[in-house]
Formats: sequence, structure tokens, C-alpha cells
Amino acid sequence: MSCVDYEDLPELDLVNLCKKGDSLAFNELVSRNRDTLFNYILNKTKDSSTADDILQITLIKAWNSIHKFEGRAKILSWLTKIAFNAYYDYYKKKKKEISLDEALSSAPNSAKQYSPSNEVKLNLVTEDAFRESKIKDLNKKIKLAFDSLSKEHKEVLELRELYGLDCKQISQKINCPYPTVCTRLFYARKKAKSFLKNLLKNE
Repeated sequence: MSCVDYEDLPELDLVNLCKKGDSLAFNELVSRNRDTLFNYILNKTKDSSTADDILQITLIKAWNSIHKFEGRAKILSWLTKIAFNAYYDYYKKKKKEISLDEALSSAPNSAKQYSPSNEVKLNLVTEDAFRESKIKDLNKKIKLAFDSLSKEHKEVLELRELYGLDCKQISQKINCPYPTVCTRLFYARKKAKSFLKNLLKNE
């Protein structure tokens, strides 16, 4: 089997390979368009961390729907449309969420002592869950949610939430393709959030 030089392939050839499940072809498409796409999102959010989160969601959606791309426009135009929808959905859902940091900062002083230093902080806690839970128990449940993840998911989530690295930096640090890092981080958060939600539901 001959080795494919993805860097020399035209855009539509890469798209066709993606439709056949070739993740390396998708990596090349991302490499060509990432910076422009990120800057587009950043211009809307005015926050690099949020822009990186939305970019992750955009790439997941793009990979899952690449079979729908008909080639009538540039791939960047198609990705930008997905990014806009991801941006809209992100802020729509954001209204219903409160981060652990925000929860702790709004808690009574007597409760703040339960917040361990260097704890992996996950953006998982809903307002209702926070009001119904004590800070100490909540921290324990968040740790359980983190511990429930696979080694690969823990790695990217810790680098993102504890050390503040973005997906590009994580990709370089662990020598893993950027889209793969985005996928792992997306599902790490999704699984941890689901685990935590079930814990709170069963109280």
C-alpha cells in the first residue's frame, strides 16, 4: 500500500478521503484551516479559552457530518457555518451552567474551606445542583467524575482545566494530532458531566 502525502493533496481529495473515514486527511484539513477558523470564533467571543472550546465542538461536528459536504463551496466556508452554529448553541447552553469557580466564589465563606487546592475544576455544575449540594460533597463527586474517565481522557482534561493549555498546546505536549485532542476533550467533558449528573440525581 502506497504512502499518501496528504500535504500535497487538493482540498476535495482530502474531503473524499475523510468521507471514507480517513482521520489523517481530516487532520490535514484542520491544519490548513485551524488558525483562520479560530480567529473567526475569537472575534466573536473575545476570549481565547472560549474560542478554543467552540473550535473543539466545531471540529467534532465537522467530522461527524463531513459526508454532507457537497463541495459547492470551500471547506473553510462550510466549517465557518458550523462554527457559527456552535457559537450560538454554546452561549445558549452557557446560560444554564455555572462553573465550579463561580460556584465557590458565590458560596458562603464557611463553605470555601472545602475547596482543595490544585483540584481539577470541571465546568459541570448546574445552578440547581450547586444550591442543593454542600461544597465538600460536591468536590468529592467532581473527583469521582474525573476518576471515572479513561487514562487518555483524564490526560487531556487535566492539561486543559488544571494547567490551562489549549488544544494546540496539548497536541504538542502529548504528541497527538490536534483533532484527536479536541475529540478526547469533548468526550471527556461529556462523560464526566453525565457521570456527575447521575450522582446528583441518585442522592
